Amino acid sequence: MSSKLRKLNLQLVALTVVCGVFLLMPVSATAATLSELREEFESLANLSATQRQLKANELRSQSSSERCTSVGQNIQKRIDFYDLVHQDYAKRFLRIQTNLDLLNRRLVDLNVDTDNLERLIIDLRAQLRVFDAARNEVVFALTDAKQTICDTDQSNFRSQISSATSKLEAIRELATEIFELINEDIRTEIQGVNKQVQN
Repeated sequence: MSSKLRKLNLQLVALTVVCGVFLLMPVSATAATLSELREEFESLANLSATQRQLKANELRSQSSSERCTSVGQNIQKRIDFYDLVHQDYAKRFLRIQTNLDLLNRRLVDLNVDTDNLERLIIDLRAQLRVFDAARNEVVFALTDAKQTICDTDQSNFRSQISSATSKLEAIRELATEIFELINEDIRTEIQGVNKQVQN
């Protein structure tokens, strides 16, 4: 095997490892902030019924303007949390996409059939665009909800929060689909190309 092919083979193996393991590694710049925000939201989620009731009574005892401010701050924290998580995923996906593009170019230079890999890369790009758009919809829904907190009619606020929740669930499903595309389809295709290069 020539040195070019040997080097390409090592890059294929490295990219296969990156596709599987890279998604598990935190981005150091935002890891501390993400963990702090996660802890804060998990502590609220783990409150007992009695503790939740006390928090609700505390919120009710505040004046209307204080309540609006408090809820607005909580929504802003949630938006900031989603922004940090999205940036984390975006960095990971961009790195994987860049590595796949480099690999594809090298394989084309070696006259290896990469039609399936190119199709999968196009699918990945399309899913990432949908992922970004879905994230923007959640942030817009939360921003709209934040602006309607103090309205006398709370139905608009509730509908905005409900909309943001359903859109967030769609984002989670989309992220799962992207992980499956990377870890199953693209990984399998890279392994197939790796065998093709070795022969």
